[in-house]
Parts: sequence; structure tokens; C-alpha cells
Amino acid sequence: MLVHGYDYPVPDGRGFLWGWPFPGPWLQPGLREKGFEDLAANAALLRPLIDAFNRMLAEFASTSGARQVHYIDLRNTLSTVLAGEVYTNSWANELHPTEAGFSAIAAKFAIVLGELS
Repeated sequence: MLVHGYDYPVPDGRGFLWGWPFPGPWLQPGLREKGFEDLAANAALLRPLIDAFNRMLAEFASTSGARQVHYIDLRNTLSTVLAGEVYTNSWANELHPTEAGFSAIAAKFAIVLGELS
């Protein structure tokens, strides 16, 4: 089993296909509702949450006994550069990568899969 704890998201309010009829946005509305308006500050706020989730998954994988669970660290795979909205080259919306972003993620999966064969 392969597990990953996501990359650092940019909570810019973009949902999947503009949010209707599909879900999203997921992160920015809740932050805005609580008075958090600054995109850079909000992105920084989410980093410790993603780090904690990744630590939990890495620990789980390392104690899985028969090495049946493999953790893939995807942090810093996708861009979070806000200047010029560079991050949008990696992120299709708040939670999902673009085609280029998926390619970068797939490359990390391929490394781990190659080590398993």
C-alpha cells in the first residue's frame, strides 16, 4: 500500500470546474469565514497541518511490520510561489494538481514503485 500526505496547498478559493456542479472550493471559504483573508498567511497557516499529517503517515508506514505500507513524501513537489500566480501551473484548484503537477507527483510514485520491484 502506498500512502501520501499531500503537498502544501494554496487556499485561493478555486474549486473544481468553478465549484458547480462539482465540489469546491474547500479551504478558502472556511478561512475567510474565520476572518483569515491574506492568501500568503493562509498558505503558511496550512503548512503545519500538512506537516503533522505527513509525520503521522510516515510513522504509520515505518511501523507497519511487514513493510506493506510505503509512505511517499509529496511536500514541495508542487509550486506554492504566489508571485505571478506561478503556483497555478502546478495546482488546478485548492486541492488537485494540474496535468504538469500530476506528472511531478507520478515521478515520485514511480521512484517508490521502482524500489519495490
